Amino acid sequence: MSTHCQHCGNKLPWVVDAFCPSCSNRLDEPPSPVAPAGAAPAAGKSAGVGALLGLLMMLGGVLALFPGALSLVSGNWGDALYTGGVGVALIIGGAFWKGRSARR
Repeated sequence: MSTHCQHCGNKLPWVVDAFCPSCSNRLDEPPSPVAPAGAAPAAGKSAGVGALLGLLMMLGGVLALFPGALSLVSGNWGDALYTGGVGVALIIGGAFWKGRSARR
């Protein structure tokens, strides 16, 4: 048994558990392979689809704001909150989804 953790390199105590006390990785598993320093993760088709879905959600949110604004002008507060709230939620969700897919 090694005296150092193969994941983080810290020295192990005399009484060794199945996990490293520093990094909490299993001591019986080899470390995962490390990607080269200059290599970026490959962006597949899912990143483009996620960004497109985010844009479509934001477009649907903007379109849902129009009936909400018309209901608000006519004084129908219930419909204005219902459709406007859905529009705002779609815009926020679409922006979040597009941002998450762009970072992948």
